[in-house]
Amino acid sequence: MKNFSFKYAFVALSFFAASFAFAQNPVKIVGSDIVGDKISKEILAQSNLMGAKCVVEMNGSRDGLNDLKAGKADIAIVAILDSDQFPDGLAAVPFAHQIASIIVNSQNPIEEITIPQLRQIFGSTGEQTDTWSNLGLNNTISLRNIYALSTSFLDNIAVELFKSKCLDGENMSDSVDIKENLEQVVNVIKSTTNAIAIVNVAPNNPGIKALAVAQGGAKPHPFKPTSENIQNGDYPLALHFYLVFDKKNVKRLRPVLQMLLSDNIANGIDKGDLVSAPKNFRKSYSLELDISK
Repeated sequence: MKNFSFKYAFVALSFFAASFAFAQNPVKIVGSDIVGDKISKEILAQSNLMGAKCVVEMNGSRDGLNDLKAGKADIAIVAILDSDQFPDGLAAVPFAHQIASIIVNSQNPIEEITIPQLRQIFGSTGEQTDTWSNLGLNNTISLRNIYALSTSFLDNIAVELFKSKCLDGENMSDSVDIKENLEQVVNVIKSTTNAIAIVNVAPNNPGIKALAVAQGGAKPHPFKPTSENIQNGDYPLALHFYLVFDKKNVKRLRPVLQMLLSDNIANGIDKGDLVSAPKNFRKSYSLELDISK
């Protein structure tokens, strides 16, 4: 019993010591406003529960990374592109993903599509198509025109991501029907077998399915927008956000990093129309943090 009491007294003492350290040296978290809008409140709530004082200022990826490099912040949650040059000494941990999902009616026989085909459907320049038969379908739906739609550019980040990945930043065709909100798009897809739409994360609805997407060209294999495929970089319509921090500070930041990788924060990410890092990855990396120096 004495050993048992001593053990838990030691744990309690360690907890209070950590809380005191964080109170004296608050952890400043900066970065993407896209992610920050979804989870800033939950980060503060969870940090308070664990006794860690955090300051959260999410004003954009570029400003966040600059603040981190300048020593004005401890952790930056930022979007990193494949072409970005990453400074030595900084760790980057996959955290969240913004995607564009391509959805159709569940009765539509199509299961996969390529980026060149999406460009033909939604693009305003180059080769264009308006029938499903031109995409290789050979059934009753193939005889019908493609009904392409999306939500407003202003309130759907997925549209801008789609334009960047599929249309080289150009505007979509005037033939694309722009709806006011996601609910209207979903209702059309559920009731219209020849429709196709761009949304953030595909709704969990039996009348809707998300297509596998292939880059095309040298990367012909299509991938569904699962969290694993997204994080591995296989699903092409994705923008990736990372937890970035100075490796030499990992011991001090460990509790906050583990909190950011927790299920509570992941649930907030997923509810915000983003995709969190896969649970197995988050669990594995949290264990690595436990043994890191």
